[in-house]
Amino acid sequence: MNLYPPTLQDLRVALPIAIPLTIMAVFLLRGCETAAAPLVHPPAGFNAAGTATTQPANNLTGVQLAAVDGTTVPADVRATGSAHLSGSVNGPQGPMPGATVRVEHLVDGKPPPVDVLTGPDGRWDLPNIAGGRYRIRAFLVPSFAQVEPQVFFLDDGKEQSFELTSMISWRGEWYVVHLHGFK
Repeated sequence: MNLYPPTLQDLRVALPIAIPLTIMAVFLLRGCETAAAPLVHPPAGFNAAGTATTQPANNLTGVQLAAVDGTTVPADVRATGSAHLSGSVNGPQGPMPGATVRVEHLVDGKPPPVDVLTGPDGRWDLPNIAGGRYRIRAFLVPSFAQVEPQVFFLDDGKEQSFELTSMISWRGEWYVVHLHGFK
């Protein structure tokens, strides 16, 4: 058997295969231990599956966390409170019994609108609501609708009374009957 020195063509084929194999052999022989990341072997009798601890967790109540940039998450919107809305709905002949007063709390669509029916005297009442920005309007299908709603801010614990605007439909035309703002 005669051995010849490798030719340039032989080296072009062998080097791309020999270099990765040499690196893998070094890692296998050294156990992947390097100066920057030494191989740490677990002590004898160590269970890698994990064990339950019976010691209490550390008390971290005194630890101060560093502040971070960003915004806080607002608290949920309260649906109840100590504010009170009331009023009356009047039509061309006076009080409108059975009209619907829609009360909307204008806070990101929460909570949903509340519909209150007027009594025989055309009065309505909505106690125990949260303070905030509100929009109210009245209607009685198919003959009555309020063109412009009342939009206002109600402080929690306060009472507000409204005499709502009325419009009627006659032969497909809308007519303003009378206007009264809030008191």
